[in-house]
Amino acid sequence: MTVIAVVLIALALIDWLATVVLIRAAHRYHEAALTERAIVSVILTLIATGTAVLAADYLVREVTLPAAAGTALLTAGLLAVSLPQIVWAILYWRGRFR
Repeated sequence: MTVIAVVLIALALIDWLATVVLIRAAHRYHEAALTERAIVSVILTLIATGTAVLAADYLVREVTLPAAAGTALLTAGLLAVSLPQIVWAILYWRGRFR
C-alpha cells in the first residue's frame, strides 16, 4: 500500500504539471477543443489532488484526517467525476463543438 500511495502522490504532481500546460495552451491558442480539455483537466486535477491528500494521510500516520474529512474528499471526487460530461454538454449546447 505504501508504494501505491507514493505513486498516487507522484501522479497528482504530474497531473498538476499537465493541467498548467493545457491551461497555458488554451489561453494562447483560443481553440474551443483545447479550452474544453483545459477545463476538464482542472476538474480531474482536483480529483487527483484529493486522492493524493488521502494517500499522504495514509503515509503520515502522525497527523490523520478526521473520518469526516476523508469521506468529504471521496464524495467530492465521486461527484466531480460527472463534471466533464456536464462541461461537454454545456459547450455542445452553446455551439462550441463542430
